[in-house]
Amino acid sequence: MASVKTSNGATVERFGLSEVYSAEDPLVDIVLVHGLHGHPYLTWTTKDPSVFWPADLLPSSLQNERVRILTYGYNADVAAFMTGTSGVGGASKDNIPRHAETLVSELCANRSLAGDAATQRPIVFICHSLGGLVVKSALTYSSTIQKKNVEHLRSIYLSTYGILFLGTPHLGSDLAKWGSILESIARAMVPKAVLHTSPRLVNALKRQSESLAGITRYFESIDHRFQMYFFHEGLPMNFGLTKKIVVDEASATPLKGGVSHATIQADHANICKFSAQKAPGYLLVVEAIKRSARDAPAVVKARWAIDKEILLLHGKDIAMQWR
Repeated sequence: MASVKTSNGATVERFGLSEVYSAEDPLVDIVLVHGLHGHPYLTWTTKDPSVFWPADLLPSSLQNERVRILTYGYNADVAAFMTGTSGVGGASKDNIPRHAETLVSELCANRSLAGDAATQRPIVFICHSLGGLVVKSALTYSSTIQKKNVEHLRSIYLSTYGILFLGTPHLGSDLAKWGSILESIARAMVPKAVLHTSPRLVNALKRQSESLAGITRYFESIDHRFQMYFFHEGLPMNFGLTKKIVVDEASATPLKGGVSHATIQADHANICKFSAQKAPGYLLVVEAIKRSARDAPAVVKARWAIDKEILLLHGKDIAMQWR
């Protein structure tokens, strides 16, 4: 499925950013990022009826907000997600840091081409499952940018205000727990035929536990900058002989002050899909997006102003050193 046409006439490409809605003169960018074995359209679409809520529901729910909605696609097949193998649309090393750096570069380019005002437009991320780790890694990477020739990539860190995590694991250094959850996510999201023909893929995925723990650890140094919302699944996945919560409440909702936690009555695969405005969890998600869209412009504007002042001070210091 190379591309998909939405009900409102937008085109969702398999890889990269696709704009599915834009108000006139938008003030906020909303960016959806899928997880393991995900898709920029299918991850967010119910089957019966077929509803792609970022285009079919969200614009009407945010009609009083001036937003632009984009969905991001990347090679998230289990063989390429973290093991370093290459596939169509992927780089030579398709692991989370590479996906994260590409997300930053593509989002920066997309906003730059939209005009100077767009480069400082606030961003709200919506992430499903391991897509949340891609976003964490992206923001950590963007925050470390210092060199002049790539300083434009820092704009994503400066502009990000809100992050909605849907079924994303937020574990510390417990590598055994990471391994268990990664195996559960793979079994929940990857077709059985793929796992049966390539059983070593799950073990390869589990070996990334230390890397994922590192992503979470590094992100903790900057997470106070963002308004975060944590949503966990309230229903177990049906694995045939057993039923199991894939990312439990303790893993999906870290103990942090000043953040919002909520349960969505859906399983791990469907926590990010809404067929109607009355669907379980939809209003919770919309309220979080609305609040972020309303509060973000003033906060992000001030953040950019402070950053410019710091750059000016650093510039003066450098000039003094050369005198």
